[in-house]
Amino acid sequence: MWKGIVAPFTKDLQGYPATAEDFDKVDKAIECILMTSFKERVMRPTFGSDVVKLVFEPTEVAKAAGVNAINRSLATWEPRIRVVGIAVQTYDDGRVEFDIDYTLKIEAERRTKKIVFRTAEFEKS
Repeated sequence: MWKGIVAPFTKDLQGYPATAEDFDKVDKAIECILMTSFKERVMRPTFGSDVVKLVFEPTEVAKAAGVNAINRSLATWEPRIRVVGIAVQTYDDGRVEFDIDYTLKIEAERRTKKIVFRTAEFEKS
């Protein structure tokens, strides 16, 4: 079982650094990777993904480019997981949902992480 400090840094009820275990820690790391744009971190400009900038693209472009960006970023920055698949769902209001199915490399249990974005088509409506 893995245990580590939660990112972004927060405190627990006793005032100590909050911790997360196994899938919770990996879920937070996935969010951190996918919600960070390239060059956002000064000392690590290649950290992150292109997913955030897809909110300005049409829905169909965001679907295809999003799957590629998620696969590349997680393969580079999250070595603890193996992405099994990414399901994409679009909605009339411009939302694009990415359901990322993954397993921890040291365990066989499967987990799904949902990431939701609104695309530029939402603004046109």
